[in-house]
Order: sequence, then structure tokens, then C-alpha cells
Amino acid sequence: MSPTDLLPIADLSASETKAITAKDLLEGVVVNMDAGSIPVGKIDFTAGVAGSSINITQGDVVLGRIAGAGKAEEIACTAAGRALLAGIDAAAQQAALGLGTLALRSGSWVDGSSFSGTSSGTNTGDQTITLTGPVTGSGTGTFATSLAVGGVTTTALADGSVTTAKLADGSVTADKLGDQSVTLVLTSSPAGAGAFIGQSAFNTVNGYSYTYTSTGWVLDSGVQSISITDTGTPLSVAVSGSEALVVNVDLDTQAAGTVWAGPTAGAAAKPTFRALVSTDLPVATGSAPGALKPGVGLAVDATGKLDIQPATSSVLGGVSVQGPQLTVNAAGVLSHGVSGVTAGSYAKVTVDALGHVTQGAAQLQAADIGSVDASTITSGLLPSVVIGNKTITAEKLADYATSYIQDTVPPTLGNTIGRLWLNPLAQQIRMWDGNVWVPIGVGALSEQNLRFCGLFNASDGKITILTQFGRDAGYKVGDVIPAATDQLTGSYFVADTAGNGTAVTVGVTFDPGDWIVCLGVAQGWARIDTLGGGGGGGGASTLDGLLDVEAPSPSAGQALQYDGTEWKPVTPPDASTTVKGRIELATQAEVDAGTDAVRAVTPATLKQYVDTASPAPADASTTVKGIIQLATAAEVLAGTDALKAVTPKEAKDHYLAKNIALLAALP
Repeated sequence: MSPTDLLPIADLSASETKAITAKDLLEGVVVNMDAGSIPVGKIDFTAGVAGSSINITQGDVVLGRIAGAGKAEEIACTAAGRALLAGIDAAAQQAALGLGTLALRSGSWVDGSSFSGTSSGTNTGDQTITLTGPVTGSGTGTFATSLAVGGVTTTALADGSVTTAKLADGSVTADKLGDQSVTLVLTSSPAGAGAFIGQSAFNTVNGYSYTYTSTGWVLDSGVQSISITDTGTPLSVAVSGSEALVVNVDLDTQAAGTVWAGPTAGAAAKPTFRALVSTDLPVATGSAPGALKPGVGLAVDATGKLDIQPATSSVLGGVSVQGPQLTVNAAGVLSHGVSGVTAGSYAKVTVDALGHVTQGAAQLQAADIGSVDASTITSGLLPSVVIGNKTITAEKLADYATSYIQDTVPPTLGNTIGRLWLNPLAQQIRMWDGNVWVPIGVGALSEQNLRFCGLFNASDGKITILTQFGRDAGYKVGDVIPAATDQLTGSYFVADTAGNGTAVTVGVTFDPGDWIVCLGVAQGWARIDTLGGGGGGGGASTLDGLLDVEAPSPSAGQALQYDGTEWKPVTPPDASTTVKGRIELATQAEVDAGTDAVRAVTPATLKQYVDTASPAPADASTTVKGIIQLATAAEVLAGTDALKAVTPKEAKDHYLAKNIALLAALP
């Protein structure tokens, strides 16, 4: 029945029937029940009884049972009892009972120890004393306690109370060890954790043993099981021993005339011992040994003897050599008799009807050689002694037989010493001396042995660009400038990057455009400062005297610029702008506003800006934004706002052109 189920109730006063839930009905009955109407036996006290429902007849009592089961009784409770019950912990209860230090002592009692102290009263004889704590008190009597042999039973010992230190060495015998305590005997491999590191386990199924380590169960090393099955092999295997196995291998005895081999035909099968058949032997070839079958001219008799049959006109066989021309010696060597002519090379021989040489002549006679046309000579060379002096006329020489006529460098292989090379564009003539093309018949500077060989990086002394003169002198791009020699005297390079890292001029700083010139072994290499002015030009009075300048004469206001291949005349961005070794930088905003805020920088800084994407200008506040400003030194000193905008490339070209134009004026 559910507590909310409705029950019909008749209301006599109202002469009507009402609906009420089962829960409401029961609660109403209990509330209106007469006092003492429920017998005690009908109440279940297993769940406890509220203290307020029990009537106590006297004071200083507690409820409980003195013995047995049944109704709760009133038990007298003294002040000491109430103090014991009111103690909040063991120490407070011990203090309420007046227990001394012995009752509070913790530890273990050692067999054979004695205790001395005082107690009240009179010792009436042997007594049993159970110590649960310190023995305290006062009085004149004395007593001693001791533990008799066997007095401590296993029930008096707490689990785990006997520690390792309390056990004597060697005191645990085999009888004391329980089964499966040291070694687990299992029917499978051990799993889970062992009882201790070093515990062993043995699998009775496969005979494997294990040891428990800090990482788990580990299979012991060594051979723990061996099984040998001999199924028809020619081997006889015997095993002896247990801990140390000994395997003896021997051969089985077999019938005579048999070999261990597979089937003679058909599908594959295990080998057996049987007699050899013809298919067991490979057929011999010209390169591999094997079984032979007698062929034409050979025969085998009943004893297995192989004989050679006599040869006939139609059947191959053995031949008996007879006659003086052919002989066979004891070793079976066939020899041909001598012809009587001494061994040697003969231009003409005489033979007999059998093809034997009977006579020979060492030289051919003129009569032996008929008319020979020159077209029949297809190979070989005529020695120089055969060709008469001054017999080859000019008509016999082919074009380019003695010289090259071209603007590119001829090949170095196949040239004869003294061969000429005419460069029609440069109007230069060079001669091959067996190693390099040596210039001859050129301008004044070359007559004085001054020749431009290329560009170099002064920060590390390495060659960056070579001219033909540099290649002819044996220089290579990427190599450092070598030590000076007398053969290199007069060769010079122009710096394209500033620095002082050139090994042949230690400590010397070069600016872009400076020269480094070889003065021979005695003087070494020297720097020529092109930005310092001066004149001379190595003795050249005009630019036409420079061997390395191959361009038309420049117009007024132009300068020569090397583009990596040749020198060309160029016009500076503004002919009126004479930089005189300084380039000025200004921001674009300053240029637009007309502010006189130019900043002097070195040519090296300008080149760094031109050659790199994000250079560091001389002034960190100077952001050029792709525009470089040029102004004359006079304009800068006077503070005149005469800035001229040029692109970075134009500034670089202008700088190079101004310095190259000064080369002829160097001292």
C-alpha cells in the first residue's frame, strides 16, 4: 500500500464519508493514543531508545546490565566513575584513576627482567599480576615481577611486533619457511609483484626459472630447456646431463654405394639415402666440370675404359703423325719442321707448293714497287727531314695557320709557341709563349709593364673581378692577392670594397678606388691613394696609353667606368657636382622642406648603402628612403641649399666615375 492511497472514513457527526490517506490515518491514531496503552514487549529496542523516554528512580546511577541480557538496570555510579566517564581521552581517564608512570609506559617487556617498586597492603603469597601500564602507588611493601619461561604466548605478541633486528643470525631454519615463500612453484610464467626483490619462481610446464627484480620478473639466463628431434637425418644425436647438458652428434651408418639426396624425379621431397642415377650428375661444359658421354671418335668398353678411335676421311678420331714436316714429342707436342730460312721480318718471301717459306728478302727493290698515287696514302706523318728547307710557299698555308684573328681568347691547347693572336676590336696583338698569351706592340703603359688586372676586396684581400691581363698573369677570382714576384711587376688591382685585410700590405687601409701595385720582390705591393690627388698615370700622357681601356675617347664632362666586362664612357648625374671624396646624405623630408641638414659620409658608407638593403647610415636619424643627395664641398661649407637628388645606383656610378677619371692624374 502506498502512503498516499486514499481510505474511506465515515464521519458519524456529519453523517458522511470522507477520504483520507493511509499515512494521515496512522499519524492521527498515534497522536490520540492513551498513555501506557502499548506493552513494552511490543516495542523493538534494537534501534535504540531515547533517554527522555526512560524514567530514572534514583540519582548517581547509569543504565546498563550487570550480567546477562534483559532490561536495562540502574547501576550505582560514584564520583570516580563519573570522572572516568567524563575523561576526554586516555590520559585524562588515567589521571582520574590516579595511575602512575608505569601504567603510562609504552614499549615491550623483555623476558627475565625484574621490576621493583612500592605498594600498599600486605603481600599474602604468590599472586598473578597482569601489567597493562606503569605500577604506581605508595606504601611500605615491596614486590618484584618477572616473566617465566614460556610466559609470553603468541597471543601476547602483536602482529608484526618481532622485527628483523630481534632475530638472531641463522635462527630461521628451513622448517620455519612456509611453502611458496622463497620460490614460487607455478604452472605458468609469474605475474604481478613478488614478495621481495630476489624471490624466485619456477614454471613446471616449460622448466623456466625467474627472479623478481626492481623492474619485475626476469627470466634467468642460460639454457633452461633443449629439445632435439631426429627425423631421418644422417646424424645421430644423444643428450646427457641435467644441469650441464652434453650434446653428442655422430653419423648414422648407411648402406654401401648410396648417397643422401633428394628424389630422382617428380615433386620435391625429403632427401634419403639411395644410389646415384645419371640425372644426379651435371653435364660437363667448356667452363664447368661434369659427367661426360663419349662422342664421335671416342668409345667406352665394358670395364669403363675410354679409348680414341682412329680417324677416317669422314669420322673424327685419333691421328698418327708421320713425316718430316710434322712431329710429336714425348709430351704430345705437335711441331712443324724448320724451313731453313732464318727467323726475321721480310718484305718479300718465296714459298713452296706446301706453303713453306723457302727464301726471304729484307728490303724491297725499286722494281718491286709499281707506280703509287698520292691519294693512296691515308695515314702516317712525313718527317721534317723529308720536307726540304724553304719548300712550303705562302700559297700552301691555310687561313689562320699561323695566327688567330678574333676578339675572344683562343684555346690554349694545340697552339704552337710563337703563334699570334690579333684582337681587331682592341687593336692588340699577343703571342703564345707556351704558357700565356703575351701582349706585344701595345701602348706606352704596357711598354712600362703597367697593366690593370681587375678588382679586389680590401677587407680580405681576395680578387673579385679579373681582366684578360689578370687571367694571362695566372690570377683567379676568389684567391687572395699573392706575394710579389718580379714577373708580376707592374700588375695592379683597384679596390672595390674598403678594408685593411690584405695580407700582402699588412696594416694598410684601402678606400674604394685605391690601387694596389706590384713593385717586384724587393719592394712588394704598394697602395696608391686615388682620393689624395696627384698626377703621373704611370707615365701615360693620355688615356689611349692605358692598355686596359678599350673605348672611344670620352666627351667633355664624361668619365670612364668599368662595367665588369669593359671600360665605357659615362656622364655623371650632374657635371657641376664635384664630390671631391665626400657624399652627403639627407632625408627625403629634409629635401622636400629645403632644410639644410646634409650629413657627410665616407665612400665606404655610401657603397654599403647602395649594395645592401638596410644599411646603417652615418647618422642613425638619417633615413634615406632610397634617395641620396649630392652637393659640392663649397655648397656644404657655405650652407647653400643646393641638394641634388639622385638614385643610389646613380650615386654609385658617379662616385666610381669620379675616381676612375682621377687615375690618369695620379703621381
